[in-house]
Amino acid sequence: MYKLKAAEWRPEHFKLEVADRVATITLNRPERKNPLTFESYAELRDQYEVQGIGLLEGGVDLFIIETQFDLLGVKAAMNGVRRAMKAVGRRVPIQTQVTIELTGRMLPGTEIAAALGALDPMRPD
Repeated sequence: MYKLKAAEWRPEHFKLEVADRVATITLNRPERKNPLTFESYAELRDQYEVQGIGLLEGGVDLFIIETQFDLLGVKAAMNGVRRAMKAVGRRVPIQTQVTIELTGRMLPGTEIAAALGALDPMRPD
């Protein structure tokens, strides 16, 4: 069985909070307005993997990736939980949701059709 090593993780770009069995990962870079870089993407993906392993070992039956404002964040989450499923040897469905502002676009300006076009090839369930 894979050994969960969340205690060893030292986030550089994110903060992690767990309350009432819900884990929240928040971008923690107030000095930068661009949401994700290649380095922070890898850190976020790896954190989703660690959290995903714990959830899978705890019996989760669905991953819900929600309130995403950046497509790279959705991709990091999906790739992280897929890595977790591979490590644990168990597959569960992945549901994704993006946040659309009042402008009809995501925060970086992505229209919903473009978001669907980018996420559909990743095969969320």
